[in-house]
Amino acid sequence: MVMVTERRRAPHHGLRFWATVRSLPGSYHRFLVGVGVFGAGDYAHTLLILASIQLLTPIYGVVQAAQLAALLYVGHNVLYTGASYPIGAISDRFGRRGLLSLGYLLGALVSVGFLIAFALPLPNIGYLLLLFALAGTYIAAEDALEGALTADFVEPQIRGTAYGVMGTVNGVGDLIASVIVGFLWTVISPQTAFAYAAAVMLVGAIVMYRLR
Repeated sequence: MVMVTERRRAPHHGLRFWATVRSLPGSYHRFLVGVGVFGAGDYAHTLLILASIQLLTPIYGVVQAAQLAALLYVGHNVLYTGASYPIGAISDRFGRRGLLSLGYLLGALVSVGFLIAFALPLPNIGYLLLLFALAGTYIAAEDALEGALTADFVEPQIRGTAYGVMGTVNGVGDLIASVIVGFLWTVISPQTAFAYAAAVMLVGAIVMYRLR
């Protein structure tokens, strides 16, 4: 690894899975509540491609709209890559929990932004580029800081279990978000789907901010 030196630790063969899960600190359990609540609204970002295609098709046609949406997603990934390291460095200096709460809040604002884009409608490339950039930034904060906070909360001997539990919580949250957001999009409207996502993400941000 470049820039990171990992200390080798001897395996602890005496650990038992469920006993280890139960021994995770209460503060970490509360942290997982925030992660899970936010995750229940955190839809897959490929949905943003579909949203952009629907918004841009009346102006550009479906083929060009799809091309533009793909380019917007490239911008999303560039921002994700570029923001990950600075976010981690800032969290080392100023603290992680508040910064992760801010990232969660940014996720809610992205969903509100798409809700507005559909409600007006607002098929503007610059506006969509801003939303994709913000989406990439909040995902960078989420990925960088959830793992770092896990390391802060949990002793080194049981961090592997803690990361596994967090991955499970994230997976369940992703499933819930995908099912509910997809259902609301299909049965009611994209505005309703993004309204749900924004509300749940906001609750997750509040839970994370109030964490003790």
